[in-house]
Amino acid sequence: MAHDSRKIASYFISSGGLLATRPVVVHFRDGRVQKGYVRGFSMETPIFEFMPIEQLVDEAFAEWTPVRTDDLKAIFFVRNLEGNSDRKDRIDAAREGLGTKVSVTFRDDETVVGYIPIPWNPTADGAFYLFPADPNSNNAVISVYPASVKKVEPLST
Repeated sequence: MAHDSRKIASYFISSGGLLATRPVVVHFRDGRVQKGYVRGFSMETPIFEFMPIEQLVDEAFAEWTPVRTDDLKAIFFVRNLEGNSDRKDRIDAAREGLGTKVSVTFRDDETVVGYIPIPWNPTADGAFYLFPADPNSNNAVISVYPASVKKVEPLST
């Protein structure tokens, strides 16, 4: 059964959380990586608000910074910001109903394995959602920006 990836990801991104925000790990094209929260995020808009975790003191005094998606490699929407650096995601896991299993290699040679929903519906600039292959991954969904992608290869499941 085909799913609209934008609706699925948007539901995850917009549900619950601090000030109706989601925890993320933002990977910038220049190599910076920052943990924090986003609000006002949509794959359809070129700017969203980001608050690095180190600036979070109190919701009432939170300072949000505008971030341009042109500056991004990817946004990893995570289940929690602590993560587990010792855990390795299973790339052999099969997930039914999520689309085509692919390997996405970024220009910095990082590779992520996951599912691109079919029908594939990237935004006008080519950005797309990727659902991790491992259902137990700390990454719930990844927003991938095309300027940082070297290649996308289909994988057999």
